Amino acid sequence: MKDRLLLLGVALAAAGAALRLASVWSQPGSFDEVSFLAALTHYDLLAFEPHFPGYPGAVLLARLAAALGAEAPYAAAAAALLMLAAPCLHRAAGGGWGGVLAVGVLAFAPLAVSEGARPMADATATGALALAWALAARPATGPRGAFAVALLLGLSVAAKPDFVFFLPSLSALVVPLRSRRALLASLGLALPLALAAAALVQGAGGAGPLTREGLRFVGGHLHDWGGGVAAAAPGPEPRLALALIPLGAVAGARSPSAIGGGLLLMALLSLRAPRALRRATLVATLGYGLWLLLGQNLHHPRHALPLLPFLAIAAGAGLNRLRAHEVLRAALCAGILAGALSGTIAEWSHTRARGRPADRLAAYLSTQDPLRVRLYAGALGRVVRWRLPDQDVRRVRDLSDVTRDLEADSAPPARTLVTSEVAGVAGLPCVADLGGLRVYLVGDDLP
Repeated sequence: MKDRLLLLGVALAAAGAALRLASVWSQPGSFDEVSFLAALTHYDLLAFEPHFPGYPGAVLLARLAAALGAEAPYAAAAAALLMLAAPCLHRAAGGGWGGVLAVGVLAFAPLAVSEGARPMADATATGALALAWALAARPATGPRGAFAVALLLGLSVAAKPDFVFFLPSLSALVVPLRSRRALLASLGLALPLALAAAALVQGAGGAGPLTREGLRFVGGHLHDWGGGVAAAAPGPEPRLALALIPLGAVAGARSPSAIGGGLLLMALLSLRAPRALRRATLVATLGYGLWLLLGQNLHHPRHALPLLPFLAIAAGAGLNRLRAHEVLRAALCAGILAGALSGTIAEWSHTRARGRPADRLAAYLSTQDPLRVRLYAGALGRVVRWRLPDQDVRRVRDLSDVTRDLEADSAPPARTLVTSEVAGVAGLPCVADLGGLRVYLVGDDLP
């Protein structure tokens, strides 16, 4: 029976991997996605916006997938890591229906699938972290196991450098000091980090530019675009609640008011996990959890994705410890996974039917004459410029930037458009409502 449930877990992982590959969009939909696609052929941190930290591990794995013929290399790398992690996740949760739950949550959770289909670093880094934690959570980790855990942890940090906040606590749990395991783990950790550091220095044009860009990046996270709960504006949807949505989304939650089902059920099951696993999970996630709350932009729930493997394993272990008939445990596992899959399908259908903001904007702009029309936009300007290179698209922050650019132009366009991403455009006439994104017309009486 146990062997059959392990095979079921692997089959669920294969289905989740296929779902990720089937969900890939043919064109980038965000500012960051353009960066990752550009890095497949040219790794330059001064052109790879946002510049630092560069995500060399994710890019390297994606390039390897591309060399093997993958049409969506980032999704292929994330899918491969999910498949590799499946047996380890199953065993880490104690096997049985709990192991099936741990694998299935990572295979079908809406956030895990949507991020796994994007050309980004989050899913790749989380896959390496999940595999590392699944190996570390087993009762006995020998020297070779410690080396493997450290190597995978280093790979996750190389893929997404803010995963460095997992290192201190996880290292303390897995590797006792003054032991052979400590030496092997240090070697395993050093290998991917050294390669990543070399790639970053080369991509930035030297250690000096890399350091300056790193300081700018950290400052931005703590003030400009990050700040976490310290920068959260009061309102009905606080950033902390938004950060929890991905965990609640295992049951299809789509809004802060719908967090309850999936998150509560998974949390309750986690409380049934062995005390040692609960304590280790808390210690392992503490550092990154503080960074998530204090340094990340919580309007982007993808930053909470790395917490999902820890929750999945703890919930799976808790399910196995329920004093209930096996049929009830199987039904509870099936119900949670059915909710996760239904949430993923609902989100996929909704997004495909409406299209992403970048899709709607590119479709609208493709109807405009590139010789007569110029578009000023925010972050989406970079996406549209990638997708429609013949169109005149310029990125600006506010309406005053548009004014200065037009005044300095000796041959201004016949028609000037600006998106609602740009600050100060609310008073202009709206020429297109693209469902959450508006396009305004700039006239001669531009303020």
